[in-house]
Amino acid sequence: MRNKWLIMMLSVMAAGLGLLMIQGCEDSKDTDLSGDLTNDFASESRDSYDTIASEQEIQLTPSGATASRVGEKITFTAQGGQTPYAWSVTDTAVGTVSVQENTHYATYTVATIAKNEIIVQDNKGVRASAAINYTNTVALSITPSPLNITPPAAGTRTLTATGGTAPFTWYVNNTALGTIGATGTTVTYTSLGVTIGTNTITLIDANGTQKTTPANHIN
Repeated sequence: MRNKWLIMMLSVMAAGLGLLMIQGCEDSKDTDLSGDLTNDFASESRDSYDTIASEQEIQLTPSGATASRVGEKITFTAQGGQTPYAWSVTDTAVGTVSVQENTHYATYTVATIAKNEIIVQDNKGVRASAAINYTNTVALSITPSPLNITPPAAGTRTLTATGGTAPFTWYVNNTALGTIGATGTTVTYTSLGVTIGTNTITLIDANGTQKTTPANHIN
């Protein structure tokens, strides 16, 4: 009788131990599954964030440009972000921007050969910009230089601008000795033939570069 009781007690203890082991395994599986779900959610969240961030960025093409002459037109294209776009430039005296109807495209027109920046902004305030640089031009000069004139006879002399960047503007500092009646690459200096002296002729190009030459009214 005592042996039967002992066997029954051992059987109950073994059953209880088995249940505990099964429960432990199930808890371990639940923990692993929860961890996997958490990792999957974190990965999906990062992917979603990267996609949203990419969609919010604006890509400007070209990413930069070089201006070589006044009047040159450079077209830029914007993609990404949220339309419509607003376009602008840092210095409107150097260049201007005109926007196409769908605002994806804008044309920069060179007013002066100098550095500038074109800027695009979407309706969420996200911005992108492109630098506009310039190429060096041939040094500005006046031909002939100097200009020698023998009074008292009045007369005309032709002056030509070379190098620099058009359009050009010409000035004289003493209109009693002579005048320049027009502006352009080639102009005419008119001597009034009234006195002897030195006049100064000044040439200014579109970039503000100046060059001078003397007009010598001599015997």
